[in-house]
Amino acid sequence: MDHFQGATPTAYGKIELPLMLAPLSRSERRRRADEVANLVRIDHRLKHRPSELSGVEQQRVAIARAIVADPPLLLCDEPIGELDRATSGEGMNILRTLCDELGKTIIMVTHAPRLPLTQTKSTTSIRANSVSQKSRLH
Repeated sequence: MDHFQGATPTAYGKIELPLMLAPLSRSERRRRADEVANLVRIDHRLKHRPSELSGVEQQRVAIARAIVADPPLLLCDEPIGELDRATSGEGMNILRTLCDELGKTIIMVTHAPRLPLTQTKSTTSIRANSVSQKSRLH
């Protein structure tokens, strides 16, 4: 991986990276990267480096990178933990879109229990060896 030494990949490079090991043509990698960038609404910032992106834009790149290979399940550890209140709702809306429109299952660990309750179909809480589940119909 000498070609990455000393260089920080752009947002596009970070999104495309998981596809580099897949037996895909360059045009197919580009198509998939463009598709997920558009889905998470970061397509206008693909030439920028992480230091040039806002916190929510960096989160969008991370989500795009996680879904570009089309996994059925996403494991998210504090996916909005670094975002302020205003932008954390935006991050949760992106995750909700993945569930609703793409049928993804998301397992999320968070220390902010109120936010997921307003955005999810079901929630399982684990506290002090006690497990409780709440389901909501939307």
